[in-house]
Amino acid sequence: MLNEIEIIPGAPSAVHHIFIFQDTSNVSWDYDLETLEPGFPGASMGGVSPYTQTLMVWGPGNSATKFPSNMGLEMPPGADYIVSIHYAPGNIGVVDSTKVRFKFVDSNEPNPRAIGNYRLLHWHVPSLLNPPFLIPADQYKTFYETSTAVNFDQSLIALQPHMHLLGKSFKVMLANAPDDSTNMVYIPEWNFNWQLAYYLPKILKIGAGATFYGTGVYDNTTNNPNNPNNPPIDVGAGESTLEEMMSCRFYMMKYQPGDEDIILDSAFYLSDNSKIVLNDLEVKVYPNPVNEKLYFITSLPEHNIYWTLRNEIGTIVRSGNEINIPNGIYSKEVELKNLSAGNYYLCLYSGNQKSIQKIEVIH
Repeated sequence: MLNEIEIIPGAPSAVHHIFIFQDTSNVSWDYDLETLEPGFPGASMGGVSPYTQTLMVWGPGNSATKFPSNMGLEMPPGADYIVSIHYAPGNIGVVDSTKVRFKFVDSNEPNPRAIGNYRLLHWHVPSLLNPPFLIPADQYKTFYETSTAVNFDQSLIALQPHMHLLGKSFKVMLANAPDDSTNMVYIPEWNFNWQLAYYLPKILKIGAGATFYGTGVYDNTTNNPNNPNNPPIDVGAGESTLEEMMSCRFYMMKYQPGDEDIILDSAFYLSDNSKIVLNDLEVKVYPNPVNEKLYFITSLPEHNIYWTLRNEIGTIVRSGNEINIPNGIYSKEVELKNLSAGNYYLCLYSGNQKSIQKIEVIH
C-alpha cells in the first residue's frame, strides 16, 4: 500500500493537472505497445482502459500526500500505472520532466488499512442536479451536485475539490439524515493555483446511507480577472483549462470502531487526544515566512468570521468580515504584495473563539 506520494511537475507553469491511474488488465499496456515511442496520447480522465481506477490526482498548489503510518492507497499486484499529464494552453516548446515519488506502508505495521480515492461529486448526471453544465457568457452560474448514498460505514480522511478559472466558490456538505447536515469544506474565494486536499483534524465517521452535496459558483463575466476570454464566451465541461469542471474527491476507508479518535493533524490535537487550547480557534497558515500571498485554513464554530492582520505596533493592514456563512472548514487567501517586510499578527475571531498567529513577511 502507498503511504506517501509526491508528484513534482518539471514545468509547474505549464502543467494543468496530473492523474495517476492503475490498470489491473493488460489493455493500457497493449495500447502502449502499438507505437514505438513510450506512452500514448489522449487517455482523458478514464484512461484508455475500462478497468482503470484513479490512484492520485495532482493540481496546482498540491504538496505531498501523506497518511498515518499504517494506512495507504491500495496497489494491486501486477497492476500497470498510467501517468496522464494535461498541459495548459500557450506552452508549446516548454520542456517538462515530471517526477513521482512513492513511499510504501512498512510491512511490519500492525493493522494495515486500505484507503480509497473516490470522485463522489462531479459535473455529470446523476450527480449534477441542474444540468446542463454550461456557464453562459456574461453570467454568474451556480451548480448543485449530490453523491450516491454511502453503502457502508466509512472513515473520511480528506476532501479534494476541483474547478478551473471561472470558479468562484465551492462548498461541500454532508447529510447523515434529511434534517442533519454538516459543512465539510467551504472555499469562498477559489484559487486555481492552490488546489489543495483538505485533511480533517481527526477522522470522521460517515454512516451508511449518508450523502454529500456540492455547490459551485462560477463567474463568466469581465468582473472575473481570471476569465481567459475577453469578451466572455459560453464555457462548457471539459478537461482543458479553458473549459470547466466541478468535482470533489474523497479519501475514505472502511470504518473500524475507534477511528474517530485517530488524529490526522497534530497541530490541532495533543497525543492524549485533547485539543490544543493555546488559541481557541484552530488555524493553519502557510507559507510562513510568506512573500506575496498568505493562506489560512480554520474550522469555524459559528456562521461568521472576522479577521485582521496587524503590524508590530497594532495597526490593521488587512481585514475581513463575513457573516451568515457555513460553519466548518474555511480557507482564505490574503494578498500581501505591497506590505513591508517584517513581523505581523493574524487575528481571527468566530463566535466566542479566537486565534492569534505570528506571520513573517519577506521580500
